[in-house]
Amino acid sequence: MKYKIIDSYCSELQKIYRSTKISLKGDDDFSFFLVCYLYKLNQHMDSIRKLCPYPDVQLVARTMIETLIQMLWVAQNPIERSTMWRKYVIIEDWNTLQSILNRGASISPAERAVIESAYDATKADYG
Repeated sequence: MKYKIIDSYCSELQKIYRSTKISLKGDDDFSFFLVCYLYKLNQHMDSIRKLCPYPDVQLVARTMIETLIQMLWVAQNPIERSTMWRKYVIIEDWNTLQSILNRGASISPAERAVIESAYDATKADYG
């Protein structure tokens, strides 16, 4: 019974997520931060719905709580901290690109150029 209730709540939240049109300006780091986390929370809802009868669902719930803590931290100084977060995402994208290239997998030249350009503009901040 409790699993059906959890699934129902998650399903309703996901309906709201899917029915809400979200737009943001490219230079608004705080909105970008929130949209990324909203997307990730939707993915977590999928995981909760699939794992609900199993103890591993607690790991997903913990991740969601940690996400909330990060959101609260960023919200205390949204301009500075969301910019820091967005720049760090660029570093992570570049690290992922390197991993892909090291495995010999292909990536489109356009996507590679976007990632490398963003990294070149950001890397000095993470010397």
